[in-house]
Amino acid sequence: MDDDAHQAPVVDDDPTTQDLMELVRSALATSAIETVFNLGGRLELSSGPVVVRWDGRVTKSGHSLALPLPDGDSGSEASLTQLLKDCEPATFGRKQEEILDEEYRKAGKMDTGSFSVNFHPSEHGITEEIAQSLGPGHSAPRGITAKLYKLNVRSPAVSGRCRC
Repeated sequence: MDDDAHQAPVVDDDPTTQDLMELVRSALATSAIETVFNLGGRLELSSGPVVVRWDGRVTKSGHSLALPLPDGDSGSEASLTQLLKDCEPATFGRKQEEILDEEYRKAGKMDTGSFSVNFHPSEHGITEEIAQSLGPGHSAPRGITAKLYKLNVRSPAVSGRCRC
């Protein structure tokens, strides 16, 4: 890629706050288009299973599922099947558009008003880890918050294939 594409526009000798803000906006816009941030890992939970509770889409009755699923537990498998049935088809974003294309990715989703979970990333040091990765030397999350957005579910029983 051409080095000139990453250079900030030149401003007069005496930049105003407005000029500086525009430089920052421009740099962030360029960076955001070309940069993908991803942080992964494995978390061992000592506090017990993660429990997802939700309302059935048709019956409106309450359900729950403890994760990870115990091997061979037919009750847990039935709860997982019910969760998959109660999810709505999930779209994915492409540029500024929401797309439902099950040939590309078949998944289910549930909005926050329909489920709850007894897990929060900040209680397990995840937001601190993200803060350190974004700005080394910072131990406090500094404005980084985790917000429950929706539940996305992909399973061989629902998803078939995923060309993500």
